[in-house]
Amino acid sequence: MAAVHLKLFDDDPDKVQGLRLSTLVVEGMLAKFLEADVIGRRTMRGMEAQRADVIPAGAAIFARLLHRMDASEMIVCDRGVRWGLAYELAEK
Repeated sequence: MAAVHLKLFDDDPDKVQGLRLSTLVVEGMLAKFLEADVIGRRTMRGMEAQRADVIPAGAAIFARLLHRMDASEMIVCDRGVRWGLAYELAEK
């Protein structure tokens, strides 16, 4: 989602790591993904072709989580859950 939001030509973990996406941006991206078919999503700049069929579901999960948590934004972590836990522990 972050790569599509930034319209990246190539995978660039440093550009997406730590990116903040507001709830409105996530909801807008969800709508954009739902409006397009798989072929249309594959052509979106930043989209990994193998994720084009599942990205609406992922975006829906994030949008719902943000809503349920009453959060105004999410912070993107390109490194995965283990890295996130390591960062959290390092801050303590």
